[in-house]
Amino acid sequence: MTLPHYLKGLRLRLQEAWLSDPSTAKADVEAYEKCRKELEKKGAGANASDAKKFLRDSVGVIIRLLKRENVGKEAGVLGDASQVNLAISNEEALLSLIAPDLSENPSGRWPGPVGYRSALNHLIAVSIRVHSMYPDTKFEVILRASARRIIVPALAHNLTFLRRSAPKAFEYLLKSDEGLERLRGGREIPSLPAGKMPEAEAATAEAWRRLLNAALHFGRQSVVDAGELIAEVKRLTLEHEINPTGSALWNELSLIASGDLSIDELLVSRVTTDLQDKLGAAPPRPIVFCARARFGLLRYSYAMTEEREVVAKEPSKALSTTNDFFQGLREQTKNGGELGEDACVRAFGWAYLWSRCLLLGRAEDKRMDSAEFKASQDKAGLLIEDMLYQVHLHADKVEYRQLALRYVTGFLTNPRFVRPKVLRCKNHEKARSYLQQMREESLPGGLISMMEARLQLHEAYALSGKPGFAVALYGALTTYAETLRSISAAEHADNMMDGEVAAWAIPEMRYAVELLKKTVTETGNAKTSKVSELERIQKALDMVGEMQFGVYFNQEEEAGRLEKGLKLACADLG
Repeated sequence: MTLPHYLKGLRLRLQEAWLSDPSTAKADVEAYEKCRKELEKKGAGANASDAKKFLRDSVGVIIRLLKRENVGKEAGVLGDASQVNLAISNEEALLSLIAPDLSENPSGRWPGPVGYRSALNHLIAVSIRVHSMYPDTKFEVILRASARRIIVPALAHNLTFLRRSAPKAFEYLLKSDEGLERLRGGREIPSLPAGKMPEAEAATAEAWRRLLNAALHFGRQSVVDAGELIAEVKRLTLEHEINPTGSALWNELSLIASGDLSIDELLVSRVTTDLQDKLGAAPPRPIVFCARARFGLLRYSYAMTEEREVVAKEPSKALSTTNDFFQGLREQTKNGGELGEDACVRAFGWAYLWSRCLLLGRAEDKRMDSAEFKASQDKAGLLIEDMLYQVHLHADKVEYRQLALRYVTGFLTNPRFVRPKVLRCKNHEKARSYLQQMREESLPGGLISMMEARLQLHEAYALSGKPGFAVALYGALTTYAETLRSISAAEHADNMMDGEVAAWAIPEMRYAVELLKKTVTETGNAKTSKVSELERIQKALDMVGEMQFGVYFNQEEEAGRLEKGLKLACADLG
């Protein structure tokens, strides 16, 4: 099942309840039917049902086009990306007529309501990703845990808006025995008695009643103890009423509403933590699966709150402390000693803190103009490489050695990071050496091809406006195509569902295609046709990223920081 199917299923359930309700006004029904028929004329209904076919067929076509293979009529499937996106938007538009309209934020409060598309997309992406990590665990167990971390806080947050916009509806749904308390016991919320509250609030309450009843219906179909999830919605909402910023809901919602590129990876981490006692055996090479969520460096910095402050406010002091720590690692290993758990965890924590410091912002970034940044950037980059290399050589756990190798290579190849010139010189000799070690240690093919493609993208960018630019770009895109094939190929479990690769690589592919538009030499209709084909590839990449991997990003901002990073990386190398 895909996002359009879930949205349509939800809408049809609500539509049935709404049309069968005697209190539904005839004029509202006529307006709804008119809107639905107008949308169907655009082919929205057919496209919703074709979404799965698009997802299945488009990846192969994208890969072949990036490799400059002859595709023929099959390329027509890429045009469905816009139609699938339209189908999703149309389902949301119809939902807003018969359920709470989550597209508007009349209060102006941040964060605004969590929409149907966003919540269900995260639910699908996180559930599939966790199941790919633990294939022996029943999917309904994973789905329930994902719903607890995504759907439950989303519903609770959206209900909090009623406190001011429809207080009587809020009281009825949250504090009466006929609202969520009734759902908790497995019974649907009944229609409101006439005159229970003002007409406007009654309409709001009815819309929410239909949505919550549908949530119970689908919850009981899909997971066990759906009533407990309803109870959690109620608890989070009422706790938020007492202390909004100190509530558990605020903590959970801040993640969902952040819009961060890695949101699903962090949600996966929470879901796997929640399911520690219920998860089946993990595959023997867990680094392959969703690296950031399970072994990524972020988690190792959680306890380093003081160090994080020092890095941000006193970088020179932080550099001295980090260097002392690194010298301690060298001393510990100089006679063949191994690095234990504590040393590896701290090395990963320091590496994460400094890598965030060197990560280019998506918006305009003024840090790089400061004297402090210029004085610390090269030292910090060298320390990241040194620490991760020590862990790679001397960690007592193989997964830590692999993780260090993965991230040191990622840091050296990713154009979004400000990296010292000494680590980029001689045609990225250092990064290529690490890449060869990754091959020798049989790390995931999709990961290796992405990093190889990045180096090719650097080479291509250096040729901007010069002969060979287009050829070099196609070379990079051919390797990126191999990355997409690897992470999409269900038959190759070792490469499957590496969410961090998708989150980095898809924006990079899109940007490379954007650069390719500048190389079009045709004129007139031929040029229009060529550019249109490249734009269809970009739109298809956007849709595949969202539907299959849960990757969300602002195309302009992401392209901006890739452009800035490549320009910086190539400028001082001549």
